[in-house]
Amino acid sequence: MFACIPIDQPMANPYTPAAIGAYWVLDMNQQCFTGYHRAWSLAFGLPCIMILCLGLPLGVLFLMFTKRAYLSERVTRQHYGFLYMSYRPQHFYWECVLMTQTMILVATSVFGVNLGVFYQVVVMNAALMLMVILLLTFRPYAYPQAGMVTLQAVFCLLLTSYTSLTFL
Repeated sequence: MFACIPIDQPMANPYTPAAIGAYWVLDMNQQCFTGYHRAWSLAFGLPCIMILCLGLPLGVLFLMFTKRAYLSERVTRQHYGFLYMSYRPQHFYWECVLMTQTMILVATSVFGVNLGVFYQVVVMNAALMLMVILLLTFRPYAYPQAGMVTLQAVFCLLLTSYTSLTFL
């Protein structure tokens, strides 16, 4: 919804650019934030960002904090166990950290188009490195093997992303 690519820049005479401005990735005939793109982005895109990107992690965090005294009870485990059973008891909130990590990586891929590929990769590497530091500092997983696999997966993403800088 918000992925827009700048096409041409204003130039001095005698050059005349064909299309000045940013155009929507899904419909390259539609200039960003004009016409129906403005209507869709404001009426649909903005509420979706508010609900999904902010509301969902904050709602889960609020739910986990209100239920933290009852996390060991059978009924709570049946209803909400999928959100916290993989993590150590003191890190019951870690699912919200993973949601935030995913949100940052998606935002980098959508909004980072205007930064250019190099800076987009640098921002993604910074986000992945932050995740590695958080994983090594907190060690949130109840099962060490799960934590090691997650750490290896993030390292693999980081290595792949860092290596891609060679080819830019």
